[in-house]
Amino acid sequence: MLTSNISVHGQILSYPGISKIFAIITLVLIAVAIVGTWIKKYTIATISSVASVITYLATGTTLGNIVNPALAAAGIEPSVSVKYLTYQASYYLQIILLILLGVLIYWLSGGEQLAQRLFLIAATISIASVLVITIYMLIIGLPAMIEIGPLKFLFGTVWDPTNSTLPQFGILPMILTSVFCTILSVVIGVPVGILTAVFLAEIAPKWVVNIVHPAVELLAGIPSVIYGFFALQILSPFVKRVFDLPSGDTMLTATIVLAIMILPTIITTCESGLNAVPDLYREASLAMGASQIRTIFKIVIPAARSAILSGVILGVGRSIGETMAIIMVAGNSPQMPNLLGSVRPMTVGIVMEMSYATGLHRDSLFSIGLVLFVFIMIVNFLFTWISKKGVQLDGKNE
Repeated sequence: MLTSNISVHGQILSYPGISKIFAIITLVLIAVAIVGTWIKKYTIATISSVASVITYLATGTTLGNIVNPALAAAGIEPSVSVKYLTYQASYYLQIILLILLGVLIYWLSGGEQLAQRLFLIAATISIASVLVITIYMLIIGLPAMIEIGPLKFLFGTVWDPTNSTLPQFGILPMILTSVFCTILSVVIGVPVGILTAVFLAEIAPKWVVNIVHPAVELLAGIPSVIYGFFALQILSPFVKRVFDLPSGDTMLTATIVLAIMILPTIITTCESGLNAVPDLYREASLAMGASQIRTIFKIVIPAARSAILSGVILGVGRSIGETMAIIMVAGNSPQMPNLLGSVRPMTVGIVMEMSYATGLHRDSLFSIGLVLFVFIMIVNFLFTWISKKGVQLDGKNE
């Protein structure tokens, strides 16, 4: 019975005229909405004109001459013409969006080609978003870098943009700090994350998995500011006491908290990849006399390499872009990276100074954002190349 109902509904929806009827109805509704908006516009304009006439007859002056001084006295400066132009722009924007919506719906009413067109739209939106962001970052970030000088900006070691005599815009310390913090956090977090995923997917009993899974999910949902509080209250005093430092707000503290923050992403992604490996691989390896541990490291992990690499990429992305937790424990001094010293990554530099920066100082912060954007793109391309290289090597070995 259920199959017949599905078949009937499928026949109705696949009937060539039905989709066109729905599209025509939608266009009619859009036309009604446009007409309604038009009527609303002219109704408001008519009411405004009537109010102006009544005001003129009663007081001998226009409504604007009464309203505008009153608004000015209250410290408000909206102009009637500006309001009208704003309304006009909003009105025409509504019409354009409605027309585009109608055209889109009519275009999508192509029956069997609907799915292909939806996929095309989704892909186009994704590609367009990346292109728009890239172009925007280039437009807004390049001018200041060119004005300062690319070499001075990228390889300068002094960041002092508020110096009235000789401002300095060297961001090399922030670049190196971001690179070292990312590398160290990955060196700490990736092995721990992969081994935890292996334990959950291959070794741990069910009751242990049921306990650890919610904990990992909780870690993934904790706001970064909570990680920052944890590092500020626990990690920072610990580092200060162990290394006998005047302050525990160091690059080491920031690296440890970053490694903790990327763990949930790596664990979840790697575990999913390990669970996706067919049991036939494990059974074949065990049947040939390999131990469970050898099977895991020689068969299962290589088979799940793509998922593991995806987890590492996501972890690196979060490590590079993290700001709130780092701003609380890094020390925030724009100096060359020192594991036990105060440092400032690029993201922290942007957040700390954007609120008061003006002129070239503000533009240089956008240039830092451009450098960070390029840095993330390079990392993604590098991991993609490594992944493809690994697949090619596997093919040759086979």
